[in-house]
Amino acid sequence: MGKEIYGKIIGVIGTGKIGKAVIQKLSGMNVNILVYDIVTSKEISSLQNV
Repeated sequence: MGKEIYGKIIGVIGTGKIGKAVIQKLSGMNVNILVYDIVTSKEISSLQNV
C-alpha cells in the first residue's frame, strides 16, 4: 500500500479515535495530510505534514 500513496495528498475527515489512528499510520509514509474536523485539536495540528 505504501508505494501507491507515497508523496500523495490524503484527506481525513474527523479526528476521533479512528482519524487519529489513520493520521498516525500515514505520518510515516511521506504524505501530506489534510484534516477536517469541527473541533480544532492542537495535538493534531502540531503534527508534521498535517
